[in-house]
Amino acid sequence: PPTGVGLIFDNSGSMRLLPPTFIAAGKTIVANLGEEDEGFVIRFVSSDKIEVLQNFTNVKEDLIDAIENLFIEGGRTALMDAVTLAAEKVVEQEEKTPNNRFAIIVMSDGVDVASYYDLDHLLKIIEGSDVQIFPLFFISDVSDGYNSTSKRRFERLNAVRLGQVLALRTGGTATFFEKRPTDDELNNALRALMVEIRSQYVIEYTSTNQKRDGKVRSLQVSISDGPNGEKRTGHIRGSFTVPLD
Repeated sequence: PPTGVGLIFDNSGSMRLLPPTFIAAGKTIVANLGEEDEGFVIRFVSSDKIEVLQNFTNVKEDLIDAIENLFIEGGRTALMDAVTLAAEKVVEQEEKTPNNRFAIIVMSDGVDVASYYDLDHLLKIIEGSDVQIFPLFFISDVSDGYNSTSKRRFERLNAVRLGQVLALRTGGTATFFEKRPTDDELNNALRALMVEIRSQYVIEYTSTNQKRDGKVRSLQVSISDGPNGEKRTGHIRGSFTVPLD
């Protein structure tokens, strides 16, 4: 089915050395969208500087124009607020095209300084949605020491944890760059990401618990080894929300 891809770019000051990398990555993703696929572009800094540069469209030239207009500016990073806005857009679009797939790709260092919304609020928005979140976190310059600007400790640990939780709870994958990637390293990561978005399976099963109570239930899927004993793993969301009657 067609895929809707949201591209979110952190344009705060901590990303000042990465715009060429972001722009190249965004243009590569757009180039790999199919004719029926759509995308949208969001740039963010602080809570009052979150901009939808391009709404859902299948016109690649418009998406690329938006990506080429990214720029860095100062502000207190509001990562979760930007992801929340993207999730709201996807959920709204999902109602219009329920058979489509949806993915949100977040390019940031994973450090959130001043968001109004938190992770629990985001997860509540996407309850019942099939949207997958794919964090691409560039954490080479993120320290675990004391940061006099943000007054926070363990920023790298928090960034990794956030990326892992976003991916696990939505069935996406998280990619962390411990150093600034070369062109080959970036392209390999993007290739794996696009394959992951395209290569999906739908598994149907009947639960022994038939209560339709709107509650969240954990989900675990075991995958058999390959014919030659090779180990196989899958990226599966850790839970799902049961519909209400």
